[in-house]
Amino acid sequence: MHPLEPIMQELAIPVWAVGSASAMPELQAIYADRLQRNIYPAFAAPATTMRWDPRAYLPEAKSTIVIAVPYNVEPPPSIQASNRIQGQLARYAWGEDYHRVLHGKLELLGKRLATAFKATVWRAAVDSAPLSDRQLAVKNGMAAFGWNSCVFGRDYGSWIVLGSLLIDIELPHTETTSISMQCGPQCGACLKACPTGALEAPYTLNPYICLAYLTQASGVFPRDYRHLLGETIWGCDICQTVCPMNEQRQSLPAPYFGIPRYASLDLAEVLAWTKTEFDDKLGRSAAGWRGKTVLQRNAALALGNSKQAAAVQIVLNVLQNHGSGVVRASALWALMQLDPSLGYSWSQRCLAKDSDPTVQDEAEYWRQKMSKPNDFESHQP
Repeated sequence: MHPLEPIMQELAIPVWAVGSASAMPELQAIYADRLQRNIYPAFAAPATTMRWDPRAYLPEAKSTIVIAVPYNVEPPPSIQASNRIQGQLARYAWGEDYHRVLHGKLELLGKRLATAFKATVWRAAVDSAPLSDRQLAVKNGMAAFGWNSCVFGRDYGSWIVLGSLLIDIELPHTETTSISMQCGPQCGACLKACPTGALEAPYTLNPYICLAYLTQASGVFPRDYRHLLGETIWGCDICQTVCPMNEQRQSLPAPYFGIPRYASLDLAEVLAWTKTEFDDKLGRSAAGWRGKTVLQRNAALALGNSKQAAAVQIVLNVLQNHGSGVVRASALWALMQLDPSLGYSWSQRCLAKDSDPTVQDEAEYWRQKMSKPNDFESHQP
């Protein structure tokens, strides 16, 4: 038995691996290639040495410990039964923010190692830290990359979140876990299912057209991808949902992130939220870091994609009352999808009365588009 096993059981950490603190120089070339091709995600930490060398992140590091914790993928019954116009959230955002939960576990682990093994210095890294948790998980032998660029661990597929602990003591390395990946030409389900074509090739993701990225990016949602968003307002699970390997996952051993609060949200309510209401609903979720405007923009677009008549009055209220030009412009797009005739009238009204440049740009786009022969008829719902 590995000497860390009792501690991991005590802290309810189901999947973990221990390895060296040596550098991962292969990442430097990978990141350089992504930067050159303009597919290095803007949300990621800069491609400096700390991305691929644990000792640049913690000079005293002698060992690395990577942990993986699964998250809930079964929506609450009350959400499934709702008949309101709902916007969907990616599964990782249903409960408590995983950054907070994993940081807590890693800090407790560091303290336990200080007591048991005389460790004096450690540093936790979860997702937004410079160190690449995913590459470290693969290096330590507890995970493997899939064609969809997600990492797959034993027992729970890719429905996991990762965290790492760098520590100043030598620990025995764990054995490499053999993960039999089914990726290949005989499958390719993720590449076929990606709605925007963001999975350009096996193991190659263009984040700038990935819905998971676009739902989190600020500003105007790219017009070419709005209809592909469907009724999702945060993240995207499609490439994981269609993966055959994720059908083999085990049941959750514990509710690590609490009982899921929201798998989806009432779009009308989202668009009416104050900052206080947003903080109350999603402030402790992984969907809370971008603030309410980005989520409300997505909610307006989702209403347009819903094609439901009841959505018309909601987007009209947004057009008349919302304080964000980005959200109002998104509502104008939604109205064009729901009722082109009414939407065209409102685009004219916006050109005359709404001075926000984002709204003006959206309204002018529709003014020009609908003035062309046959365009008006082609936008009838």
